[in-house]
Amino acid sequence: MDAVGTRSPSQSRSGSETRKREKKIDVRCDDIEDAIIKRAAAAEGLKPAAYLRLSALERAQATLAS
Repeated sequence: MDAVGTRSPSQSRSGSETRKREKKIDVRCDDIEDAIIKRAAAAEGLKPAAYLRLSALERAQATLAS
């Protein structure tokens, strides 16, 4: 786990840890973006939501560090 509490794709999460997330952010995308996100998530062994969350947190952390 890193400074913002994200886990690497290889680290598993228990069901109780998953349920602690209460906030939801909706994201709209077109068919091509949807396909890219789903392929990338599958390649990392993640669900699309987890992939987007981790990707966004990594980018946010880098932005805030600069």
